[in-house]
Amino acid sequence: MSKAGKGGIRIGQMEINMDETRRRVEERLETARVYKYLGIVRREVRMTSGTEPRYHGATNRIGKATEAAAVWNADQEERMRTAYEDVERAVGSLPDKQGEIIRLRYLSSLDGEMDFQVCQEVHLSERTYRRVKAKAIVNLALALRLEEWSFAE
Repeated sequence: MSKAGKGGIRIGQMEINMDETRRRVEERLETARVYKYLGIVRREVRMTSGTEPRYHGATNRIGKATEAAAVWNADQEERMRTAYEDVERAVGSLPDKQGEIIRLRYLSSLDGEMDFQVCQEVHLSERTYRRVKAKAIVNLALALRLEEWSFAE
């Protein structure tokens, strides 16, 4: 295993696509933050009839909108809870400074803090903060299996 450019990891002819990996990790962290503070937004069944005529064939088919919504709500709740627990476990396994930065930046409040606020709060220079944050994102990507591999050029 050798290092690739821009903080990526290269193994043989493959290297991590850092932009896509960062996007995936930040998306998962956002999902975890929303679940932590809001839970899930449940799907509701719409019972109003439409105004347009419905031309259809067999009338013996029964729509199961309520059943589908209930199943989706239960499954979505379980998926989000599992994703949140996975994120918490992965962040907990990071080195202290990396975990602190990720918690403050992505998981501390519903709005999240900006990079310059976290940088000041953890008493790091901007350059050191960005380097530690980038390492934390790579470590989270590997722990959560979110890394995007591409062929090295």
